[in-house]
Amino acid sequence: MNIGIDIDGVLTDVMSYQIDFGSKFYITKKGKHLTRPNQYESNEIFESSEQDDYEFWNDAIRTYLKLSPRAFASEVINLLKSEGHQIYIITNRAENLSYCNMTKEAMMSKVKAWLKKYKIKYDKLIFSSGRKLTELAENKIDIMIEDCPANIEEQCKHTKVFCYDAKYNEHISHKNVTRVFSWYDIYDKIKNAKSS
Repeated sequence: MNIGIDIDGVLTDVMSYQIDFGSKFYITKKGKHLTRPNQYESNEIFESSEQDDYEFWNDAIRTYLKLSPRAFASEVINLLKSEGHQIYIITNRAENLSYCNMTKEAMMSKVKAWLKKYKIKYDKLIFSSGRKLTELAENKIDIMIEDCPANIEEQCKHTKVFCYDAKYNEHISHKNVTRVFSWYDIYDKIKNAKSS
């Protein structure tokens, strides 16, 4: 089975990071409050301007890039690989870097180093833009593990999607969408999908 895996929100817990680090930044530096904790983007969570959000991420990106993956992500991915599945890491991480004074090449290098540091094995690392539909088709992805609501809503029209549960995506429901809550839950549901 060809399994696509997003990074932010799937391998990492971007929601907790945005709320924890965003609260500190916006409260101490901007006098803004956490007003919409169930939103996807940090500027929506704090109802901030694009400029303030760029300032937040420019300040926060280097810390965020060092975060550990979610519990058991590496273990489960490596287990799936050992069982013969093909792993495709598909991320928009290098799509728009205007907020952080980092080149696309530098971001790509940091992602590769992070995957290596945490021993996350993969067959192909894809830096995408948009909804990842071209990458899903070109790589014949059977299941995409994703958290971004807009991406899921498009991807599920073309392939099965495992939606990594978060407050910002709880409204999504589709026959091709399976909600997942942890990396061992993902493992269990992939085994069940393969046997059915």
